Amino acid sequence: MFSVLLIAICANLNLWCIASIDKQCLCGPCPTLKKTCFENEKKEHWIFRKQLLRYLSFKDKLCGVKYNVDTVIDELLKLSETQTQYVDERIQGLPKFDLEWRPGPYRWNILEVMEHLNRFGEFYLPKFLHAVRWPDQLRKAGTYRSGFLARAAFKRIRPVNGVVLNKTRSLKKNNPFLRILDRGVIDEHLEQQKQFRQVLEKSRSLDLSKNRIPTMVGKWLKMNMGDSLRIHGYHTERHYVQLDNLVKKSND
Repeated sequence: MFSVLLIAICANLNLWCIASIDKQCLCGPCPTLKKTCFENEKKEHWIFRKQLLRYLSFKDKLCGVKYNVDTVIDELLKLSETQTQYVDERIQGLPKFDLEWRPGPYRWNILEVMEHLNRFGEFYLPKFLHAVRWPDQLRKAGTYRSGFLARAAFKRIRPVNGVVLNKTRSLKKNNPFLRILDRGVIDEHLEQQKQFRQVLEKSRSLDLSKNRIPTMVGKWLKMNMGDSLRIHGYHTERHYVQLDNLVKKSND
C-alpha cells in the first residue's frame, strides 16, 4: 500500500511537471514547432525518471535492502569456522605471559578480548536459541530485508580488508579490563562459536525479517533476526582483527 501511494504521488508530480513545461500543449493544438514539442517530451521523461530514482532511494532507506538468506548464513558460518580454526592454531598454545600481555597501560590483552566476546555472546545467543525454537514466522522467501539502522551499524562495526576503521567504546558491563581471567574464557568462547553455528543452520528455516531480537542498547530497540545475526558475526570479526594484532605483537 505504501509503495502504491508513493508511485501515485510520483505520477501526479510528473503531470504537474508536464503542465508547467508547456501549458499550451496540454490545452489544445500546440502552436510551437514539432522539434520543440519533442524536446519538451524528452525533458518530461527525464524529470519523471529523476523523481522515480528519488522514490526508489527513499524506499530503500525506509523499507530496507533485500539480501539472500543462504548467502548471508554461509558467509557467517565461514567466518565462525575460520575464527575457531584461528583460536585452535594460534591462541590455544600460547603461554600465560602472552595471553596476559597488553600493548599499553589501558589496552586489552588476549584473554580480555575473548571475555568481551563471551559477554556479547551471553546476551545474544540465548535470544537466538529462543527464536529458532519458537519462531514467530517460518521462511517463505529466499531473501530477507535489512533495516537502515542495521546497515549503518554494519559499516561502522565491520573491518575493511582486515583493518578496523571506526573506533567504538564498549558498554561498561561488557568491559573486562583488569578482571581476573584464565584459559577458561577461551573454552567458553569456542563453545559459543559452536552454538552460533548451530543457530545459523537452524535459521535457514526462519523468516529473518519477521523474527525480531532485542539489542544491547535496550529492549525497546529491536532488529530483525537476519540483522542481529550479522551484527553478532561482524562484531566478532572486528575483535578477531584485534586478537591477530595482539598475537603478532606478543611474538615480536
